[in-house]
Amino acid sequence: MRLPVNLGRALRLLSAVILAWLMLAGGAAVAQTPATSNGLPFDHASTGFALTGQHAQARCESCHVQGSFRGTPKDCASCHRSGRLPTATKLPAKHIPTDQACDVCHRTSAWAAVVYTHQGVVKGSCATCHNGSTASVIGKPAGHIQTTAPCDNCHRIGSWQPIAYDHVGVAGGTCATCHNNSKARGKSATHFVTSASCDTCHTTHGWTPASFPHDASTVGKCSTCHNGSTALGKGAKHIPDTRQCDTCHASTTTFLTRSMSHAGLTGQCLTCHSGNYLSENAQAKSAAHVSTAAQCDSCHTSTTTWATATVDHSKFSPAAAIGDHGCANCHKAGGTGLPKPTNHLPTSGACDTCHSNFTAFKPGLMDHTGTAGQCATCHNGSFVAVGTQGALAQPASHVADKRQCDTCHTTVAWKPATYSHDVSAANTCSTCHNGKTALAKGAKHVPDNRQCDVCHTSQTSFQTRTMNHTGLAGQCATCHNGSYLSENAQAKSATHLATNAQCDSCHKSTTSWATATADHTKFSPAVTVGDHSCANCHKAGGTGLPKPSNHIPTTAQCDSCHGNFTAFKPGTMNHAGTAGQCSTCHNGSYLTQGTQGAQVKSATHVATALQCDTCHQTTAWKPATYTHEATATGKCSTCHNGTTALGKGAKHIPDNRQCDTCHTSQTTFLTRTMNHTGLTGQ
Repeated sequence: MRLPVNLGRALRLLSAVILAWLMLAGGAAVAQTPATSNGLPFDHASTGFALTGQHAQARCESCHVQGSFRGTPKDCASCHRSGRLPTATKLPAKHIPTDQACDVCHRTSAWAAVVYTHQGVVKGSCATCHNGSTASVIGKPAGHIQTTAPCDNCHRIGSWQPIAYDHVGVAGGTCATCHNNSKARGKSATHFVTSASCDTCHTTHGWTPASFPHDASTVGKCSTCHNGSTALGKGAKHIPDTRQCDTCHASTTTFLTRSMSHAGLTGQCLTCHSGNYLSENAQAKSAAHVSTAAQCDSCHTSTTTWATATVDHSKFSPAAAIGDHGCANCHKAGGTGLPKPTNHLPTSGACDTCHSNFTAFKPGLMDHTGTAGQCATCHNGSFVAVGTQGALAQPASHVADKRQCDTCHTTVAWKPATYSHDVSAANTCSTCHNGKTALAKGAKHVPDNRQCDVCHTSQTSFQTRTMNHTGLAGQCATCHNGSYLSENAQAKSATHLATNAQCDSCHKSTTSWATATADHTKFSPAVTVGDHSCANCHKAGGTGLPKPSNHIPTTAQCDSCHGNFTAFKPGTMNHAGTAGQCSTCHNGSYLTQGTQGAQVKSATHVATALQCDTCHQTTAWKPATYTHEATATGKCSTCHNGTTALGKGAKHIPDNRQCDTCHTSQTTFLTRTMNHTGLTGQ
């Protein structure tokens, strides 16, 4: 049954009067649970303001002043900040200045149980409250590090600690000012001994990991710190090595960067390469490894890669030797040794037929025994990639020739080749010798458009050549001008006679300069016999040949005797003005003056001290007209004995008297008068 409105209001008014009376009457300040009009407990939450915490213990009239229910504020500040209700806890004078609602931080359970969210607090304004006075939370403690930075540079609003200290602006080398285990964490008890500043190794972004700057003084002293206590030591799986860490760990920033130093470890490979240290990259033999108990470095001489092993076959079990042809026992598909690659030369010969050493399969020296005339089997372009000594094929620029390679090339060396020119190649050199197919004329070659074999008659070497001057008469200066000295095309010397004539005007021989027959008419100026200007050139230091040291003594001009310009020898001696001076030249000193040398008396000559021209003529040595001296009278047989001088002829009358008995003439024997004196009766 619903009460009339007026009656309900009356009942509520009555309840308020009763409450007020009870209060005035000094009733105990205890919470009430007023009844509704129907006698049930009043649900205060239905008003939009639930009674929680301390509000549940407050008396109704603490908030509902003078029985006023309507218009009672629901926000904290209306009661706790304005002072409207004397019973409400007032905002203290030193309260943190904020415009936030009370229940942002305070709870109804207890006023002092504050949960400050710092919501809306301007960054950098922490000290406004955290000054040791305004906020209940103290400001910097006495031992706080010296800084003027705002709190929120390091502290977080959710928690005062831990802090994230921003080291911006901190001077390098001043770490110990704070990191002294009093103001901030310092060195631990196990820290290695050092006087260096913290930031020498540690960063401000993270205490660990630290990067220790190892200087020269730490070289070879790693174990002083790296002992597993002071600093990181060897791991449980570290390879067995008593050497200092920096023998292999060359990096001073990370241990993981290392290069194993095998120095001094010769013959100790199995100490590590046993399979126990695979995590340290100490590889071990594979299952397919050649059977051997030898140390790894017997074959694997490189400490940086397994692949470049130089296999010592003598260490195999059983050992292998060159010539035993047992290669295929291992070197086969699926064997322990490398088989022939797919691009291997086609051969059924054993490996050691060509691979003649056990230090490297490459290069192999191809054994061409029995392959004569079969070159194209391999040298066809299919096996070019077989190592540096591959089966080369003819290049695109090769001479057009379908003959087998060994027609020109040897099996010892591809180059130089001895090209076998057949008869059809004669006078066709330029077909190949064009600089592409075969070697062409060099830049310094003499200018000649004739075929190469005109001069290069050898088919094995271009260097062997004889210049063929055929058809080049009068063209000497084309080559003999100093531009082709490297080709042996000699030029005039600095002392050459002045002339513009072609070389072959005088140098008739194409094999030797020395046999020149000088044409003096081609000189500049020209020279003629009889002008006696010979000595202008034919003198010591002159452009022409001077008299040789064994020339007959004369001051006459050359052309007095040498009457032509084609040859100085023979000369025709001009004896003019030399009468009675024969022995000056005809004394044996000048016999070498050509076939017309200054002859001397023979061993059988008539004994006489007379000058030659007493008997001989200067135009002809023989016949001579002997002038018999008075001392020769009656002594004819002394010379006329058939050896020294003419003797009696076979038909001479028998007479043993001296010749001048009858031959009274001293100029001719044919003039004679028979002297019969003393021949009476005979």
